[in-house]
Amino acid sequence: MWAVNVDFQDSVGHGISFKYSPTSLSALTLDELRHLISELNMFSEQLGCVVFEGDGSSKTDLVIFGGNLERFSMLSVARSLGSRVFYFQDTVSWWYGGSNLLPDIDGIASFLRRYIGRQFIGSRPCLVFGQSSGGYAALALGAMCPHYDVLACSPQTFADAELKRRLQISPSLAVQHTPDYLLDIEDLYRVSTRTGMAAAIFSASEFTNPYYNHFWMDHLHMAKIAHVASIDVFLAASSNHSIVFQRARLFSEFLKELLEAGGKKARVKQEIVQRLVHAIQPSDAPDE
Repeated sequence: MWAVNVDFQDSVGHGISFKYSPTSLSALTLDELRHLISELNMFSEQLGCVVFEGDGSSKTDLVIFGGNLERFSMLSVARSLGSRVFYFQDTVSWWYGGSNLLPDIDGIASFLRRYIGRQFIGSRPCLVFGQSSGGYAALALGAMCPHYDVLACSPQTFADAELKRRLQISPSLAVQHTPDYLLDIEDLYRVSTRTGMAAAIFSASEFTNPYYNHFWMDHLHMAKIAHVASIDVFLAASSNHSIVFQRARLFSEFLKELLEAGGKKARVKQEIVQRLVHAIQPSDAPDE
């Protein structure tokens, strides 16, 4: 029994076990959503996917990939959104390489092309969002589903361990490495016939991570995809890897705009992302 008034049905579809709720996230107060996230996090070792039905106000679906250690916390950006929401997270394989919780990203793409409720997701506009390893997964899914719009924050874009081992790095820096099974985003997009918008936002620095705690060297990943024509790359006035941290309300507002722009020309959505980037400031107070 869930403490929050949200009903879940256990379902299985195309190899994925998930919990489906006919309740829209727009029906929850912020406190109820926070409580729900806490409850879902307690099941994060056994649950890889939850699906929330929309309230009928949006024709665009939202797919969210939880990033490294985020579990279900990124549901906070879906506050008050009337879209149908698909949320994926994998505590066994943080970069979605396949585990007992979820198949790999190709398998997730197949799942999303199948029925959920009464409608094919493949026949509707879709926005995919994620941060860090979730941003990587969002970009990878966008290559496999070319009409999906993608917004990725601080994504990893290639397997970087070998390159980083060649660098002479101060022991004071806690450099993190990605696993070798990562797909190369540049290679994926080279052969993908993209029609949707794809955008990646990176921070100007990672100073407030802080460096001695974890240092991803995001600019290596930004440089790797900077010349990919079908990905718009943005540099924000942020000083940490987790751009969304303490900016959930801001991102929720702009995700709502992007969802409303589903089906419109890519230029319209690019302008929305640009306004989001301009709104990100390093002195932002926590926005809940």
